[in-house]
Amino acid sequence: MERELSRAPRARVHTKWRLVKWAFALLGLGALIAVQPIASATPASAQAKSKTAKAATKKVRKSRRLRRKAAAARKARSAKRKRTRTARRKIARGKRRVRRTTASSKRRRVAKRSVSKRRSVAKRKRVRPSTAAKRRAVAARRRAAARKRLAAKRRAAKRTRVASSRKRTRSRTVKRRVASAKRRSARRTKVTASRKRARSRVAKRRVAAAKRRVAAKKTKRTAKRRVAKARPVTAQPKSRGGVVWAASAGCLAGNLRAIVYEVARRFGRVRVNSTCRSAARNRRVGGASRSWHLKGAAVDLRVFRNIKGAAMYLRGAAGGYKHYGGGLFHIDNGPKRTWR
Repeated sequence: MERELSRAPRARVHTKWRLVKWAFALLGLGALIAVQPIASATPASAQAKSKTAKAATKKVRKSRRLRRKAAAARKARSAKRKRTRTARRKIARGKRRVRRTTASSKRRRVAKRSVSKRRSVAKRKRVRPSTAAKRRAVAARRRAAARKRLAAKRRAAKRTRVASSRKRTRSRTVKRRVASAKRRSARRTKVTASRKRARSRVAKRRVAAAKRRVAAKKTKRTAKRRVAKARPVTAQPKSRGGVVWAASAGCLAGNLRAIVYEVARRFGRVRVNSTCRSAARNRRVGGASRSWHLKGAAVDLRVFRNIKGAAMYLRGAAGGYKHYGGGLFHIDNGPKRTWR
């Protein structure tokens, strides 16, 4: 029914709109018919032209006004329809709410009645709880209280455990940091101590090397002086095969004599300073206590040219080998060795 009522005004509006359209169409045709003879005819007078133009403009304005009015009427009708629709929807919602509230209130009333009925029945019967039931209730309450207490204790114990574990972790981290710091400091101290020891060793070695150099120079000087003192002034050294024998050649071992002649042949003039020695002379010169000179198995010689070549040859020719510097060599028949 409501839909039919809402459709009726729409049909009326549509019919009216159609009529308005037809009216505008007729007006337009009339205007065209009126304008055509004016345009086709020759201009009789300026007054006639102005009258026709004014009439045409009036008709156009009138048609525009009518269109505006029709549009405003359409808008008003659509707004009215919207308002009626919203009002109807609100009314339907209100009705639905009323129905719901009435149903819920009915249910509440029924529930209240049932509760009141039960209470009245219990009052009439006057059911009193027995002692066993009372005991059971008391025991249940006690059990619930005990459970609560136990749960509280467990929570407290958990909190203490968590706190103690956190404390332990903190203490462990602190200990680890302290230990790492100690290790770092120990490493630093070790490094510094090792560096100090290395420096002291290097310094000691340098001092020992300097002392050895000084001692070697002193021994060279003393040996030269002793050789100069021990050499007789009047005796002239004998020269044979490019070898100047300042010491006796007869007591010297044959292989060493051959080496001396070979050095003279290869590298030029050679001077033999010492071959065989007596114990007294050995002590006077500053020789070793078990020197190979005592056995006639050692020779001290000087090379004047190509000292490097002579040194290379003598290093492999005999057993004991020593180059004092400046072309002064010592060779003997002892084991392969050299010394400072």
